[in-house]
Formats: sequence, structure tokens, C-alpha cells
Amino acid sequence: MSSEQKLDESANNLVEKWIERYRRGSLRFFIVHLLLHKHHHKGNDSKEISSFHGYKLSQKIDEVTKGKWRPTTASIYPVLKELNEAGVLDRNPGVEQQDTGRTVIEYQLTDFGLKVAKKLEEARKEFARAFIAGESSHIPPPLFPLGRTFSPEEAQGILSKASDDALKKHRIHMKKKIKHVEDQLIFIEEELDKRTREKKS
Repeated sequence: MSSEQKLDESANNLVEKWIERYRRGSLRFFIVHLLLHKHHHKGNDSKEISSFHGYKLSQKIDEVTKGKWRPTTASIYPVLKELNEAGVLDRNPGVEQQDTGRTVIEYQLTDFGLKVAKKLEEARKEFARAFIAGESSHIPPPLFPLGRTFSPEEAQGILSKASDDALKKHRIHMKKKIKHVEDQLIFIEEELDKRTREKKS
């Protein structure tokens, strides 16, 4: 192995360690954010819709990170216990799952937890606002990449207060994003056309 390859391997190992630490540290944010999202979209049966059990949380994180991270239930349940003891989550024992018929413990935000979750969301937005209003060329990734950070109205309000340089850099960044999306759409159309032709042949 060359010195360059050894350097590259060492860098990869260090990055993997940092990412794993980031994931462990951000698990609380993921859990609270997912439960807040469910709370905002609950229906008539709020307990069923706004609560999760550990395995379901693992599945949901895997879904929203597009397969990049699926924490084990062994890593999730200690965090759920911690949040429950802190008064952020309520435990709902004895919830029967319709698909399996098993009885599981589900967790949902308490009134205190709801306040905590909303303050975390606002803190994340404030962090991004600081970048937009400064000299950064783009909005940094949020603490957890879930959902849309700002509504169009909120984004426009923030951009209206940004400096000229920040707006120009952000415009360049957004144009690059548009180009990336356009390239993906072109590839998808070509791929679908190719598969259609193959099916007909």
C-alpha cells in the first residue's frame, strides 16, 4: 500500500468515527423531531398516530435518511428511556400492533416534550438564519436532515435581510442545485425511455 493510500485509509477511518459520533449524538434530535412531525399530522386517534415504538423509529430514520442510517433498537431504547426520565416522552404500554398482534411500548411527546421539540426546531432554524445572513455560500445542513427547514415565506424573510455578497453566493449555490436536479430528471427520462423500448423489443 502506497503512502497516499495509507493516508486516504486513515482519513476514511477518522471520518467514519466522527460520523458515528454525530449519529449517536443526533439520535435524540431525530426521535424528538419525528414525534413532533407526527404530532402536527395526527388525526382523530392521536395516541396511535403521534407515537412510535423503538423498532418503528429505527425504520423511520432509515426511511428519512434514504438508507444511509438505520440505528439498532439496542441504541434507540436507552435514549427513549433517558427522554422518558427527563419528562420529554410518555410511555404507552400495552399498545397492540394491528399488523403483528404483538403488544409493544410506544412513546409520545409530553406537553413539556412538545415545548422542547419546538424550541429545538427554532434553534435549528436560527442556526441556518445566521449562515444565510452572513457570508456563507450556502445554508448548512440542519442538525438532522429531516423535512423542510423553512417555509417559502420564512426563507424569503431571511433572504431579505441577507447581505449582497451572501445573496450572490446563495444564488450561485441554488443555480447549481437546479442544474443538478435538471441533470437527474434528464437521466430519469432517458432511463425510462430505454426501459420502455427494451420491453417492446
